[in-house]
Formats: sequence, C-alpha cells, structure tokens
Amino acid sequence: MKVVFLQPRSFHTWESLNIGYIAAYLKKMIPGIQVDFFTDFFDTEKEIIEGCRDADIIGISATSPQYARGIALARLVKRPDNWVVMGGYHVTNIKYKSEFVDQIVIGEGEDAMVRICNGDRFPVVHGKEIDIHEIPNPDRDVMKQNRNIDACERDFGTRYISLLANRGCPYGCVFCSSKSMFPRQRRRTPESILTEFLEIARKYRADFVKFSDDEFGTNKKQITDLCKMLIYYKNKTPWGCNIVAGSIDRETLELMKISGCSEVWMGVESGDDALLKEMRKPTTTDKIRTAFADARAVGLKRRAYCILGMPSESLES
Repeated sequence: MKVVFLQPRSFHTWESLNIGYIAAYLKKMIPGIQVDFFTDFFDTEKEIIEGCRDADIIGISATSPQYARGIALARLVKRPDNWVVMGGYHVTNIKYKSEFVDQIVIGEGEDAMVRICNGDRFPVVHGKEIDIHEIPNPDRDVMKQNRNIDACERDFGTRYISLLANRGCPYGCVFCSSKSMFPRQRRRTPESILTEFLEIARKYRADFVKFSDDEFGTNKKQITDLCKMLIYYKNKTPWGCNIVAGSIDRETLELMKISGCSEVWMGVESGDDALLKEMRKPTTTDKIRTAFADARAVGLKRRAYCILGMPSESLES
C-alpha cells in the first residue's frame, strides 16, 4: 500500500510536523507501507499529480487558510482508483466533506490513518488520542526536512528547525482552535524532548530550534528538568518558545537563558484587562508587564502576539 500526503500552499511555509508524526506512526503500525509527501511550497502541480498517480490513499492536511487550495489539490489528484482523505484544524471544526474528498478526519490523525489504511471507509473518522510516548518522533525524511531548513538559510541566514514538546494547551482562550484538536495537554518526558533536540540539532546542523507548542513552560518541572539537562550536555544551539506571562517566573527564565534559550514569544493579545478576561486569557496586564521585564532583565529577546477586533473592543481599549 502507498500513502501520499499533501501540504497545500498558504501565506508562509513551515515543516509539516503533523505529517511527519503520522508517517512515522503508520510505518510503526503497518510494516512495509510506502509513505511519500509533496508540498505546494516546493513541488509543482505536475510533480504532485505524478507523485499521486500510483497512490492508494492521498491524505491532505489543511488549516483554514490552506483549505481552498487543499480542495483544489484534491480535485487535481482524485481518481476512481484512489481514496482521498482530508484532515487538520479546518475540517475538524467545520466537519464538511467536499465532492472531491472521500473521507474526513476529525481530530488527531495517527490512529485514524491506521484505521483508514486498514479499510475504514466511513465518511467521517474521529481520531483517537494515543499515549504521546507511543508515537515515534516525526519522520523528517518523509517530510523532506532539508528543504525547509535550506530555504530558511537562504532567506534569513539561519537554519531553523521545529520540535513539538507537548500536544495541546491547558488553557481555553476563546479565539484558539487548539482544544478542538487536543482536548487536553499531553506532555512528553524531558528525556524524550532532550533526545530529539540534540539529534535534530546535530543531524540538520541547526542554528536555532523552535518549540512549536501552543505554550511551552506551562509545567515548571518539565521545563526546569529539560533546561538542566541541556546545561549538563553543554547545549550550544539557541532555542525559543511560546510562553504564558502568567505561568512563568524570573527563576525559570534565568535557567532557560543559561540552557540556550535566546528568545521567548508571549501572547499579549490586548492591553485591556477586561478584554483579556473576555478572551479567557490566563493572565493580566500586570503579569504581562512583569514577564516582559523579567525576560529583558535576563537577556532574552521578546516577541508579542496581539489581537485586534474582539467583539467588545473599542477605540479606547
């Protein structure tokens, strides 16, 4: 059996870690399966169509900005003798199946794709949560990781690579879709995170490791233990992550800096406490100011995410 995954174009490119995870899990659970991957960012339509020609199953993963292009790709590759599946955040939330898509996956894709490869043909398949430590690290060869890194080096002069330490987020901000995919946060052990960090930094000669978690550092013991391990192994590769202003302290930021963290990214969203409460953000403007001041004091670069257009927002707020 041959499975081909497709990544539709959007306004920017990134490694398809989700496809890397699903590919690795398929190989673990179905020995001998062939898995390939094509992306709109690097492959031409002709290459994508040709790559899908002998596929038994074609999987398309799409966020909302990718959805229209994902349907266009489905139309290009759909044949009577193949089976087209679409998953990702968009279909998980709208639960709509196009005429060019045979089946949609709601939620996580690893278990769902194994069932589909084993013959599940229900139009809507609900992914089941798997023990996070039963899922192998992403198959970065299938993802063709080098293309993303080489593009970053060419465009920005830095070899960026991404890593996922946890799935999901413990918070429930109203504007975020994370809970629709991951109802609860599942954390990897610091040892497993460290092993992947050191391996990908070495193998891909990474200049910077980006943690792709919704929020990293929500569990103090996990991030503290990881930082201590990175220090013990004399890590020289800079890294950065998303953090929540209300869940991080100066002591942890100092340890992160010593372990190689060079920048942190915080969801400010608004400078108005009433709006933060409306968003169900687990922080306040005072906590945000403190977190930015502490990060600056220990020598970390800071980035703020901001949101405009909340329903009750005014010119004053």
